[in-house]
Amino acid sequence: ADRPIAYAAVTFHDEDRFFDVSDMSRDLFERAMNIKRAGDESPLAITIHAMFDRLRIRSVPAQTKPYRPLADVLADIPPVDLENIRGTMVGYYTPDTLRTIQAPGYHLHFISADRQTGGHVLDFHITAGRIIFDTGDRIQVIFPTNTLGAIVE
Repeated sequence: ADRPIAYAAVTFHDEDRFFDVSDMSRDLFERAMNIKRAGDESPLAITIHAMFDRLRIRSVPAQTKPYRPLADVLADIPPVDLENIRGTMVGYYTPDTLRTIQAPGYHLHFISADRQTGGHVLDFHITAGRIIFDTGDRIQVIFPTNTLGAIVE
């Protein structure tokens, strides 16, 4: 499509529940979160404050016109592997029933404690940290009323 759009997933994160973890891979995180959700297919906002012994991220640099498809841009950007870094991950769990609004599953972004690096999280291993989540009972989508935004292809 050649429509300009602006999109962001935002929330006022209320701490519904939290749990402290150690020695946790991304796979174990997702399995633990699925158990904590206990079949609840509501969206979740997630914050993780932690020390990571291993973290793989990717960050897309600013793009210029003509904008290439995102898949093409991502193919040219190698992931960055970080070790022994403290920081915060934030993101969402989106149930499959909302896949037309947001990609289903867990989607997380990272910012280092010193605010020097960050990006989209591809993989991680937590040494020790706290996972905080906020369950939601609704999603509000607001469409832009102007022509600002990026071209989506």
